[in-house]
Amino acid sequence: MTKAAEKTAEKTESPSKRTVEARWGKTNTAAGWTAVPSVLFQRQRALNLSPLDLNIIMYLAGAWWESDKHPYMSVATIAAAVNVTERTIQRRIKELELWGYVKRHKRSSKAGRNLTNAYDLTGLATACEPFSQERLADVAQRKREAIARSTRKKPKALTVIDGGKA
Repeated sequence: MTKAAEKTAEKTESPSKRTVEARWGKTNTAAGWTAVPSVLFQRQRALNLSPLDLNIIMYLAGAWWESDKHPYMSVATIAAAVNVTERTIQRRIKELELWGYVKRHKRSSKAGRNLTNAYDLTGLATACEPFSQERLADVAQRKREAIARSTRKKPKALTVIDGGKA
């Protein structure tokens, strides 16, 4: 079997090493997982996000399953999960709102009772865009440099010239 055929057979027999399940395991992924752009935590400081802010965002992102349906969760649930008071969560969400990263949407039942707020995270996604573009530009530049190095002409071999000093 050729090497190309072996690679093709390998791909069809086993899941990609890049899948979430391959990295975190079947049980962990079956329990749920959250996809977020890497720049969110890589550029946390540039986005002015505290570790608590990032924790709140990750918790909300974990409930954001469809792009057109904003996640909703009680402040009490988030506070209990991250081990702070409800008031601390309220203050941090208010700050995230001021920065334009989160937008709260009040929800109510058909009977008019208040439900937990829904949280729109598209402002945060928009704020991450410039950092993602910067990262993509860096990757493209490194790729161009690698190609330039690999295709660079090598200097001609040195030759001995007759008549030189002995």
